[in-house]
Amino acid sequence: LSGGRVMDKSTTLYTITAAGSLYTAHMLLAPRFYLSQAKIDENFDTIGLCRGLGGGIIGLTSMAYMAAKSSSEELKLAALCSGATAFVAWTVNNACALPPVL
Repeated sequence: LSGGRVMDKSTTLYTITAAGSLYTAHMLLAPRFYLSQAKIDENFDTIGLCRGLGGGIIGLTSMAYMAAKSSSEELKLAALCSGATAFVAWTVNNACALPPVL
């Protein structure tokens, strides 16, 4: 943000596409690394869950990419809202995993 300007929808969607592509690759190609960093047991089930999440992430990522390439403002808004919903759910899930403060 410079001079009070906000990124346009297409730039935001391309940014989501880049980040989503990296995260998808991480979840699909290196689930053991992700699990070890999160201190989660590495087994057949948790590796499968990581790869399943990667599938969901790639779905949101491909929607963001297609919307970024489209001239439809409604499609761009739908993709941004879907991404925002997923990001909020992911954040709440991570917050629930934190140890209680009190």
